[in-house]
Amino acid sequence: MKNRSLSIRLAAVLSAAMLGAGLVAGCGNGNVTAPEDTEIDSFDDSEDGGDTDIVDDGIVDDGAGSEKTPTVDENDPNFNHGYSISEVGTERRPDEITRSKDVVIHDSTEALEYLESCVPSDGTGFTYEITDTSDDDPGAFMWYEISLSYDGEIVENTEFTILAFNDGTVVEGWPEYLNYSVTDKSNAMSPEDALQTYAAADGDTRPYVYKMSGYKCVSRKDTVFRYVYTYRYDCGQVLDNITLVLDAETGEMVGFAPDAID
Repeated sequence: MKNRSLSIRLAAVLSAAMLGAGLVAGCGNGNVTAPEDTEIDSFDDSEDGGDTDIVDDGIVDDGAGSEKTPTVDENDPNFNHGYSISEVGTERRPDEITRSKDVVIHDSTEALEYLESCVPSDGTGFTYEITDTSDDDPGAFMWYEISLSYDGEIVENTEFTILAFNDGTVVEGWPEYLNYSVTDKSNAMSPEDALQTYAAADGDTRPYVYKMSGYKCVSRKDTVFRYVYTYRYDCGQVLDNITLVLDAETGEMVGFAPDAID
């Protein structure tokens, strides 16, 4: 009986740690700043000398000595692929802005509205736009990818992510993006001139083909969203094929990506 009692208490402590309320935060409506560190609750797993009440952790004992995690009704409006916010643990995720157990997101419209309430874009010159979602991938956490848009164009590499669970929401991203400036694309040279400028400076004479233009976040340290041109070199050999990205104003290379690396 003593060993069973110890096992039960240990299970309770581990479950409490997984479902702790660390990092629970609401969204603010103030200035756009990086999130401050949030204190995470700690748990005492010391012996108390006797049997204790078991924490209600949502685990169901089937009466045969085994435990089963209850399923979520797929018809429940909060289903969200069936995942609980407890799945992400209590440690802050790398780009986490906030998390809440009081907010449940049901669709892309609510995701946009919630991000706007957490990181307001009003007055910045940017708007938010849904660019991807896990709607068709029920094996993953339910998520919505939202990017900044400027002058009707998506700014590449400015993604925010809303993780939508059946009992809470996590918001991830880089709020400082809303403080970045944007290159005036009226100063851009032609795609042909930009490529020639690059080739003359770097000695790269591969016959690149122009593909597209747009705004891009080249680096978080570069606080200007650049207007860029994208080119492709495709010789039919996967190890030699290249995607090249040039600053449209200067011809500077800001991206160089082989299709594969040997």
